[in-house]
Amino acid sequence: MTFFRSAPATETALREPPRWAWLAFPPVLIVVQYAIRYYDSATYRLLFESEVGIVELATPAVLVVAIAAGGAALRYRGRFPGAWLNLWVPLVTLACFYFAGEELSWGQPSSAGRPGVFEYD
Repeated sequence: MTFFRSAPATETALREPPRWAWLAFPPVLIVVQYAIRYYDSATYRLLFESEVGIVELATPAVLVVAIAAGGAALRYRGRFPGAWLNLWVPLVTLACFYFAGEELSWGQPSSAGRPGVFEYD
């Protein structure tokens, strides 16, 4: 008769939060965003609405991680559980590349404030 739980179950329970805990993350972000907007609208505009705000800079960062994950997944292309993934993974990886480039405006923010950069005679 044993009085202790198995080690892997105990270690897993200590390392991982409950799955339902992730449900609180999006509402908390929304509350924080609206609290910042209510208390300091200038900071809100700088952080969330400007071209150098959190949303504009975090989106391409997340997409670069997705591109890396897609590239890593492509190494295991022959072992995907479904044949349709052989087409889907490269397409989504390319879509992430395009979306990241669009979010970064393909280098246009670096020319902001310099008139005439994109003008032609």
